[in-house]
Amino acid sequence: MSTIKELQQQIGEINAANGWRTTNEADLDAKARVNAQITRLALITTEVAEAIEEIRNGRDADERYYTGGVGDHSGSFSEREPLDANGAPRKPEGVPSELADIVIRALDAAGAWGIDLESVIEEKLAYNLTRGHRHGGKAV
Repeated sequence: MSTIKELQQQIGEINAANGWRTTNEADLDAKARVNAQITRLALITTEVAEAIEEIRNGRDADERYYTGGVGDHSGSFSEREPLDANGAPRKPEGVPSELADIVIRALDAAGAWGIDLESVIEEKLAYNLTRGHRHGGKAV
């Protein structure tokens, strides 16, 4: 398994190659940089909303299914197999796929902003070990 740092780097490279990282956000003026950052965070929330919709549509939280094939984004059918009859990958769907998208978008944002998310996660986990049960009795 790759480290978080390695995944962060790989995601950045893939997104740059696919045209999703076309500018260096650090080079933008303040207003454009803020807009770019808000957009990245909003895209994370859209992935959360897509996971919620999967559950609302009756899918189990651990259910994976696949639609279309390469270049077919119609989503008009679903299959249990990740490859079509020609061996081409189908689009992964379901809550597991949306959770992956959330992580991918978060790692991409961190990479674009120069954040070493692996070290921040380790720091946050260490802090969370010091917190009380439900952080002082919070219901959720």
